[in-house]
Amino acid sequence: MRIQKLILLASVLITILFSSCSGSTPPDSLLNSMVIARPGIDDFGHLKVRDLVDTIEKFTNKNGGKIMGWSQNNGVYLFTVQQPNTPVGSIAFQTISEGVVLIYAPDRPSPISMIQTVRVIIRSVYPQN
Repeated sequence: MRIQKLILLASVLITILFSSCSGSTPPDSLLNSMVIARPGIDDFGHLKVRDLVDTIEKFTNKNGGKIMGWSQNNGVYLFTVQQPNTPVGSIAFQTISEGVVLIYAPDRPSPISMIQTVRVIIRSVYPQN
């Protein structure tokens, strides 16, 4: 009985430890900001960070992928996922002005490839768009 209590306590502590270390969720000010891929151009029709991340999560779950979560470095937030049979991929979210966030793929600097990727994800999750 005592061993079961210790195991339960240990599992609770491990869960708390991992959940507190499992990323840096961005503040609401970033999540509620408009997403752009090119400075000064609204590439996605006033799409909010929160809505884009929700769509990426739906796309990832639909395709059997794994959501790795958020991390942060020098004011840039990375949202990382693992799609089946592909390398781990991240999208960087960087605030460039109040209410506006630039997104880019750290491994692909072209804004056009980011625009195409986001549009493919949105069309896959919401085919009527």
